[in-house]
Amino acid sequence: ILNNGDSFLESLLAEIEGAKKSINFMVYIWKDGEMNQTIMKSLYKKLGEGLEVRIVLDASGCQNIMFGADQREYFQVFLLEWMQY
Repeated sequence: ILNNGDSFLESLLAEIEGAKKSINFMVYIWKDGEMNQTIMKSLYKKLGEGLEVRIVLDASGCQNIMFGADQREYFQVFLLEWMQY
């Protein structure tokens, strides 16, 4: 059980660091900031090691996030849009 954001970040970074072949990172709410930058640095590092990195973002929870052409060149970025019934 992760009790706070610091525990979450430490655990997430450890999992990213331990990845051997690929990383599938999925998140509902994603905002620019220090935590975002720290995670992205770790993902870029793994790209440099030859891992395939896929980022899946929820289109509603990540409306203000823009992945530039430079990031899309390296990462596979997917936006999920949920259907309403």
